[in-house]
Amino acid sequence: MLVNVKKPLEELNLLPPVLAELGVTGDVAPAPGMMMGRFHIEPGMRSRSQFNINADLALFVVQGSGKLITGPGHDADTDTFEDKDFIYVERGEIFALENTAAETATIIFTYVGVERLADLNRTFVEKPPG
Repeated sequence: MLVNVKKPLEELNLLPPVLAELGVTGDVAPAPGMMMGRFHIEPGMRSRSQFNINADLALFVVQGSGKLITGPGHDADTDTFEDKDFIYVERGEIFALENTAAETATIIFTYVGVERLADLNRTFVEKPPG
């Protein structure tokens, strides 16, 4: 099945303030068992730290580079990522993504275990900026 989404849903609250576009969900595919799309992280932007309660997260960095920050703020670990890297975030792990490059980072994501945005149960551990 080809899911050709010329104008994917823009969901600003998936990994705020990062732009997320959804492509494959339970609304367009029969029981996929996952939700897939892409993140666009502008230069200098960082997502709010959060953890997913009911889904694992697999990522593939199409272009760009930055930091994967895991763990609570007082004891966080930082890893760098770049083009063609894979990232796995297990449910329950606190994480944030930061673009440290001068170009927009594009990252393909798959939330494994949920089929729709409404099914994703997550908790933010940081307040929104501002």
